[in-house]
Amino acid sequence: MKELAIKCNVKNEVKDLLKEKILTRNPEVIDCVFEQNDELKIIGLKVTYDDSVDENEIKEYVQNIVKDMDKAFAPTVKTLWENQPERKFYTNIYEQLEDLGYITEMGTGIVALGDILINLLKYFDNQIIKIAKKNYNPMFVQYPTLIKYDVLDRINYMNTLHTSLMFVSSVDECSEKDEFQQLDYDSYFTKTKGLKMCLPPSICYHTYFQFCNTEITDNMVVSAKGKTFRHEGKAARKLERLWDFSMREVIFLGDEKFVKDNAVGVFVDEIILLLERLGLNGKIVSADDMFFCENEAIGDKIAKKIENKKYEVRLNIDEENTIAVGSFNLHYDFFGEHFNIRKDGKNIHTSCTGYGLERFVYAFLCQHGIDADKWPEEVKKEILDGK
Repeated sequence: MKELAIKCNVKNEVKDLLKEKILTRNPEVIDCVFEQNDELKIIGLKVTYDDSVDENEIKEYVQNIVKDMDKAFAPTVKTLWENQPERKFYTNIYEQLEDLGYITEMGTGIVALGDILINLLKYFDNQIIKIAKKNYNPMFVQYPTLIKYDVLDRINYMNTLHTSLMFVSSVDECSEKDEFQQLDYDSYFTKTKGLKMCLPPSICYHTYFQFCNTEITDNMVVSAKGKTFRHEGKAARKLERLWDFSMREVIFLGDEKFVKDNAVGVFVDEIILLLERLGLNGKIVSADDMFFCENEAIGDKIAKKIENKKYEVRLNIDEENTIAVGSFNLHYDFFGEHFNIRKDGKNIHTSCTGYGLERFVYAFLCQHGIDADKWPEEVKKEILDGK
């Protein structure tokens, strides 16, 4: 591993978003730590990266991201909610979970979860379901794990966030058994059918494909939970960054007003109530959507509309650092157009709100600890009493 110090001036309120971008857009970057002066202003950062990568390449990569962030948040980051009372953080929670056998690392970015973590995953999933049922009459769907390459190609995903994609293939039926058995690992791929399937980077893409080339008669709310896959490269760590994780999404399809009022209106208010009931430190802040910001299929008109139309739910894992456990995303008619979903003769508008359940659980435990007796009463009641 190598380290590179880079001088920069960025606003404190965007440091979490900046770190997220630096770690997710280059698989060779391992870590990123900020340098602050006596006034706690960010004056630089230190990047840890794989020693096979050229220093100038990493330097240019980071500087371009910093430049993009300055441009995207030239005015300021918009904060919808923030809660930062003094509290104790449990900074070694992951190691405790490992020692107790509740987490087993199965490889880079993949973990097996047991007992207490499974129950907490169910708890947070149920909270999202309750919000959806309270305010809407959602259609619940169970989607397959695989998603066709063609679905993602419709929205130019391959040329946008390709480094995060994970592919699936199968063996060519024409391959002779004996010949295949003699191949070494690197040669297996010469005997596959090609990359026609992917592991889904988000759940909502299934929904848009489900209604592809259809005319809907009413505004719709769809909810699904499934496995989501993103190649985090060498930045994969603990429960913060997994290659394979669980996500609950609520997707809105229909008129522009309906979509906007609910995904970045009603649902935001409900999530704030949940976070405050659980006494969680964190914030809900505007963010730039990497998919839209870097997608050449998006015209200037919609790009300007979408700017600052994504908000992230960021919860503290210690006094200084937060992780995004969820987001609210407004897409306008982009997916309606690309999947040909219409209502009243026009392309529908869409939005979604999604929650990484492992991250939600991790942030909760970093703040409330592993001792269930110290958890908020409603969590104890639902998990320990089975209510």
